[in-house]
Amino acid sequence: MKNVRKIEVVFSPDEDAWMVWLKADERCHTDGRTIDEARVRIVDAAELWLSYEEDREVDESIRYELVETFDLGRHTDEVVAVQEDRKALAVIEERLAKHTRSAAKALTKLGVSRRDAAELLGISHQRVQQLVKG
Repeated sequence: MKNVRKIEVVFSPDEDAWMVWLKADERCHTDGRTIDEARVRIVDAAELWLSYEEDREVDESIRYELVETFDLGRHTDEVVAVQEDRKALAVIEERLAKHTRSAAKALTKLGVSRRDAAELLGISHQRVQQLVKG
């Protein structure tokens, strides 16, 4: 089993690439054309950097988990707000799906047609059919 080690990193856009560095030590940095590429590269760089700093060989049993911050200048707060809203929306969508499934089953058990249940729930009658069967 691998030992998990969290490292804080900062991403910042730079022309056609992303610069990324360790928050604790900006001397350890790299870049990537995409965020994913930069993630892979900073893990590799951190592994080498931290083993050097700790005067040890690279330890294959350590898995680095990134704690990410994005420095997007004046747009940082806006992007963070979107991310938080999307997380909140995912919770609402999950709750909505659960309630819709339950209501579709309950309405059809009451004898309400699938078409009328669909109208009441704001979904298609085909979706009601799927929910009732599933």
